[in-house]
Amino acid sequence: MRNLTQAGRERCFLDGWPRRKVHEVTLEDMVESVLRPLLQADGGDVELVSAEGKRVVLRISGPAGYGAGAQVVRQQVIEPAIRKVVADAEVELQLVVPKAKRRSDKTDDEG
Repeated sequence: MRNLTQAGRERCFLDGWPRRKVHEVTLEDMVESVLRPLLQADGGDVELVSAEGKRVVLRISGPAGYGAGAQVVRQQVIEPAIRKVVADAEVELQLVVPKAKRRSDKTDDEG
C-alpha cells in the first residue's frame, strides 16, 4: 500500500469511492460499503434507520457508540462521510446499549 498524506487519504477514502463521483453515491451505499466495514473492524456496527430530507438517523453499537473515541468517530468519520452524500445533513445517532450477561442467564454447564 502506498503512503498517502492525510489529505490524500481523505480524498481517496471519500471522494474517489468507488470509482465514481460522490454525488452518484447513495446514502445507503456510504453506510453499507464504507462506514459499516470501518466500524465492524473495531468491533462496532452501524445501521441506517431512516433518511428524510436532511435528517439522517443511524443506529450505532459497540466501541463507536460507547468507546473512548466515540466522540471522535462521530465527528471525524461518521458525520463527514454522511455529509459527503447529504450536504448539511442533521445526523442523529441512536446508541445501542450493550446487554450485560446476568448470572441468572448462565447455563448449567457454566456454573
